[in-house]
Amino acid sequence: MTAAHPEAKVLLTVRDPERWVDSISATIFAMSDEQLPEGSRDIIFTRTFNDRLTDRGHCLGVFIQHNQAVRETIAPDRLLVFDVKEGWEPLCAFLGVPVPADEPFPHVNDTAAFQTDIQERFG
Repeated sequence: MTAAHPEAKVLLTVRDPERWVDSISATIFAMSDEQLPEGSRDIIFTRTFNDRLTDRGHCLGVFIQHNQAVRETIAPDRLLVFDVKEGWEPLCAFLGVPVPADEPFPHVNDTAAFQTDIQERFG
């Protein structure tokens, strides 16, 4: 993707790896085949995690290696390493846009919201 768009800015969202494993285990990994978009099982479960979804150390390693690979391959002037806890300011500065006035930074898609959405969609 970066080869196709060599001037594109890249946003790497980061978070605590342990909390990330807890989150993905309770959300994406917990989805049944019928809840997953077509092709996702192969891409996420097999190709990305080698079907080792219950191997916490392996999943942590995949997460950490991905973040490191992005940091090593994207030029620093094109990359924002961003924790959503930082809010609008660093994101807007990186993108060269003003901070939205009177617009709180969105906090959506937490584990509870994800599980509620899946339950509403698939019962």
